[in-house]
Amino acid sequence: LLPGSQRELLVAGEHPSQEVVLSYQADLLERPLDDLLRWRDEGMRRLAEAGLPYLSLHSNPVDPAEQAWLAGRIPQAEVVVWPVGHHFPHLADPEAFAGLLGKVAEKAIGLRPVSLPAL
Repeated sequence: LLPGSQRELLVAGEHPSQEVVLSYQADLLERPLDDLLRWRDEGMRRLAEAGLPYLSLHSNPVDPAEQAWLAGRIPQAEVVVWPVGHHFPHLADPEAFAGLLGKVAEKAIGLRPVSLPAL
């Protein structure tokens, strides 16, 4: 589905450099752990209370204990595994990804907006 130049991005993304991974996570790595845990817990609590759909998309199977942990905090959470082998599932199958997001959006229609805590 993708032109060659875009397909190259998928291959390049299969083994991201440490610098790239750390840059994605910089805001999390530079904050005190207690602050992050409070932020995470508050956000999860608000999502659960609002009943908002929550999709957790993974490229590898998820440990059942991790699924149970998520379900205990956000009961409406859905875990989906797409074994695409990289971090760009939306590029691997754009139509399927759009369909997946469309289903989440359909579930959210009519729900009240929720504000999440700032990081």
